[in-house]
Amino acid sequence: MSQATDPTRAERTCPYCAETIKAEAVKCRFCGEFLPAEATAGSSKREIPESAPSSDAVTGPVSSNAGVPITAAQPKGNAWKVGQILLVLALLSIPIYLKLTEPSASSTSPDHQVNAPADSSPAPNAAGKDARPEATPEQISQMAKMGDSALLNRADRLLAGTNVSQISRSHEDEAAMYLREFDHRHPDSNDKHAKKAGDRLAVVTLTRNISDRAAALDADPPRFVAQVECQATVQTNLKAPSTAVFRNNDYVKYLGKGKFHIQTEVDAQNSFGAKLRSTFDCQVQCLDKEHCVVTKLKEL
Repeated sequence: MSQATDPTRAERTCPYCAETIKAEAVKCRFCGEFLPAEATAGSSKREIPESAPSSDAVTGPVSSNAGVPITAAQPKGNAWKVGQILLVLALLSIPIYLKLTEPSASSTSPDHQVNAPADSSPAPNAAGKDARPEATPEQISQMAKMGDSALLNRADRLLAGTNVSQISRSHEDEAAMYLREFDHRHPDSNDKHAKKAGDRLAVVTLTRNISDRAAALDADPPRFVAQVECQATVQTNLKAPSTAVFRNNDYVKYLGKGKFHIQTEVDAQNSFGAKLRSTFDCQVQCLDKEHCVVTKLKEL
């Protein structure tokens, strides 16, 4: 015997599968979809099971055959994410901005100049007068009584001679003292007599310095420095400088006054890659014990 249907129980159609279900149903027993809250209007309120999705989000696919419109929850806006990104970029750019706008110590200094300041120590002039001893009080008193012509004539007599060796260092220093007194009286003078005396003093001083330097070289000739300079010059003139191997059996002869005659042998590759042995003749002039230059180079 079939069970009688209760006429008081209302029925409705599922908006997803169009099957007939009870009006109070929350989930369709045919398609398994949860029914929207609007579809249960007029029925008694019932607690939605925990597995039912909230009304502001739809997890399942929305059927195009739905009879009742379903409004899916709109995603939250990305404005707050953009704001956070801009804030991070702003914070990162602050140290860079401060670094770029930070004034340097040299630019803030009141004494800052574009060009480096020159050395405050006075450089000796060509005649070397600044390196000479100062005049004594007696000499200063004597020069104060002398006229300009007397100062220049006295300097001429002290610097007279065809050979610098005939002029003692004390006479050279005294002549420089008279010329310095004349320059002190007339700092901007173009006097021809004073210029001629100053040029003579410069020649005497330069010649004496060269002679003193040559004497120091004669006492201890820098053979090793001259030999190294000769080999370096030879190597730079080879076709393949990186392949040079010197035999280190150089002939070295000191000629006096800083001059050397050196012959050196070197094995190096030529333009075709063949390794050949060559002999070079060097004329070396040493200016002091640390600086030498090759004045003549010839391959033998």
